[in-house]
Amino acid sequence: MKFTSAIFDFNGTLFFDSDYHFKAWKKLVKEEFNHELTEVEMNTIIHGCPNIEAIERLAPNAYSLDKKNELSKLKEAMYREICASIDHISLVDGAPELMNYLKENNIPLTIASASIIENIDFFYTTFHLDQWMKLEDIIYDNGTYKNKIAMFNDALSILGKEKESCIIFEDSLSGVLSAIEAGFKHIILLHQHQYREDFDKYPEILFHSNNFYDVLNYIKSN
Repeated sequence: MKFTSAIFDFNGTLFFDSDYHFKAWKKLVKEEFNHELTEVEMNTIIHGCPNIEAIERLAPNAYSLDKKNELSKLKEAMYREICASIDHISLVDGAPELMNYLKENNIPLTIASASIIENIDFFYTTFHLDQWMKLEDIIYDNGTYKNKIAMFNDALSILGKEKESCIIFEDSLSGVLSAIEAGFKHIILLHQHQYREDFDKYPEILFHSNNFYDVLNYIKSN
């Protein structure tokens, strides 16, 4: 079908950064709790949780909300520092080519991300996202969103197109379910590692890949 707009998640979709988040959490937990965070703990306690909830899980009833917010901001600052230290940091393979294709074909696009504004500013500058979208058009965690359902709807409102012909790019189950609950019917899944077969039960997922070159070929042929 002819897609008329596109909404991208960022972390894990346009940018494979799970290792950088793990390093940031590992550093924070070591400094704050004097504990060596394991990958198992990262996957079972932290992954998929907002920072505040993750900190509460790591240290139940130990901190005030203000302190948890402070630790959350510290963790994100550590994450940005780690990203900035990496030579030749880049978007997922093929992402610039896909976004160029969308722009050349007058298909508006934006990002709906659970990242905070400091991270969005960092991404926008680091990856030169101004080539494809305006900073003010990016939907991010400004403290008013309970989930990504409203984020997707607000992003679509900015693009000014029909939901029925909008394509969503996501990497997480929670993101996919939010898009489906919001009424979007066309989702492409990105995965850094092995594809999870439990995604097969969602007919809204049209295609999946670990790179955007494959995605671009799919879009061109459909």
